[in-house]
Amino acid sequence: MVDIISGLRSVSRVRQGLSAVRGQAESRERVMMLLGPFMFSVGTAAPDSVRHNARYGWPSQARVGVRPLLQWTGPEEESVSLDGTLYPHYKGGLGQIAALRELAGLGRPWLLVDGLGVVYGEFAITRVEEARRVYDRVGAPKRIDFHLQLEHAGEEA
Repeated sequence: MVDIISGLRSVSRVRQGLSAVRGQAESRERVMMLLGPFMFSVGTAAPDSVRHNARYGWPSQARVGVRPLLQWTGPEEESVSLDGTLYPHYKGGLGQIAALRELAGLGRPWLLVDGLGVVYGEFAITRVEEARRVYDRVGAPKRIDFHLQLEHAGEEA
């Protein structure tokens, strides 16, 4: 019985999170970045900074009497970090971070595209952090700082 109740709660949370994402489609804001169905824009969760890190394999090969030789082995890890601030009373509401957590909880990679049309590939959401600040009279935050960590999860083109 407990498993059924927790399963229903989980489905309810997924519906709430995805409904927040569906509500974004009605916005006419300029999209700064898309992560699957989630839109980052000035009116929603706008990133203040985007860090794109890529590592490439160049292991060292020891040689007798001369310096080691580096050998190219190909691309390695790739990650994207997004830091930003959202103001839920201004636009977007309180469900934005919950929607990101729900997308992360679905356990699949999402296509990452920026507002200029650059396709970064498929990324998994590996971390969602939030810091709520400046509360109103009823205890709702007026400012939420967030950090999102994405790891490349798709096949190489």
